Amino acid sequence: TDSETKKKAVRDARRYILNNWHGIEIKAEKGYEIVGCSTEGHVSHLFSNRLSSRPKGWSEVGVAKMSKLIIYKYHI
Repeated sequence: TDSETKKKAVRDARRYILNNWHGIEIKAEKGYEIVGCSTEGHVSHLFSNRLSSRPKGWSEVGVAKMSKLIIYKYHI
């Protein structure tokens, strides 16, 4: 149900924050000294879940369309 989906999202967010708390503290204290971000790793993870968990040959058009669907899914 929608309610269960929201509860799972909150649990996942809580787990993520707790697992990364040390890094969050460092960023809060020394944010101006830290250069870079983890975007590439997160994006790579999102795409690899879909594109490599179901091994197939991907055309450029197919991968472009699937990428748009993945981006759409995570921006809702």
